[in-house]
Parts: sequence; C-alpha cells; structure tokens
Amino acid sequence: VCSSDLPRWREILARTDAIPPSPGTFRILRIDQDAFEVIHELQERWLLGRSADDRGFLVEEPLDDGSRRIGRVDWRTGEVAWLVDEGFVDAFAWLGPDGSLAWSRREIEATAFDLMVRRGDGGGTWTIPAAWERSWIDPVIAPDGRTLFVLRRGDGTVELAWTRLSDERRFRDG
Repeated sequence: VCSSDLPRWREILARTDAIPPSPGTFRILRIDQDAFEVIHELQERWLLGRSADDRGFLVEEPLDDGSRRIGRVDWRTGEVAWLVDEGFVDAFAWLGPDGSLAWSRREIEATAFDLMVRRGDGGGTWTIPAAWERSWIDPVIAPDGRTLFVLRRGDGTVELAWTRLSDERRFRDG
C-alpha cells in the first residue's frame, strides 16, 4: 500500500521536467482470511512500479541529478535491491515470469526512450533504440515469457508493437 501525495504527470511519464516526489509511506501487509498486519513501513521518495512477483514489487526512484532508477522491494524484508541504476532515466519496468526485466531508458536530457530487456536466464541485456523521436514505453512481458508488448509514442500517435524474446535477433526484428 502506498500513501503519499499524488505524483504529477511529469513524474509519472518520466518527462525531462520531472522532479523527485515528496517522501511517501509504503506499507507491506501480511493478509489472511480474517485480518491484515503491517510488517514493514517505509518512508521513501519512490513511485510505485507497474509489476510485482513472488519476491517483491517494483519501485522507481527519481534522483536529484535527473536520473531515475528501478528497484524491487522484498516482500519479506522490506529491503530494496536496485535492479537498474545506470545514471539514465529508467522507467516503466515490468517483470517477466522467468525473471526477465523489460523497461524504457533514455539519456537525462533526451526525450525519446529506448526499449531494454535484461534476460532472466543470464542471456544479456538487449536494446531497441528510439528512432525519429519515437519512444518505446510501458513494455509488458506476456505470461508465456516469450512475447513482449510495448507502446511506441511520437508524432501525436501511439502504436502497439510486439516482439519475441526467444533470442536477440528475433527481439530486434520483431
């Protein structure tokens, strides 16, 4: 559960004019049939992420230098592990069933996002670069773990694209 001031659209969309949010309260609850119990309460300047798995939930942390990193908060311990912390604006992450991570990345001063995938099987990190000021945003790895869906935004349009995650060549070729 997250309780904080609502983030502004510029923060949600990871725009170049985004600023770090005010600290919010993140509560991790243990829930059973009859009751719930707060097991961790964290005060952080995070944005709640778009995905979770049996190990934890994703958060994004906009930093003062304009970069943004992606972490997973452990359900049991409340500790954050920074999955992507490279000095870029990393946003809109999604966890796949095999541990793969898909997200969007851009340089701090740039406006267009590249599409990134880090394979959960140790198969490396793959990139499809932004082109013609069109951004790859909001990737989703399908439950089969082999298909990725992503929006491509630019020029006043939004397109839905998909690609395969079976190997890097198929990922780049779609």
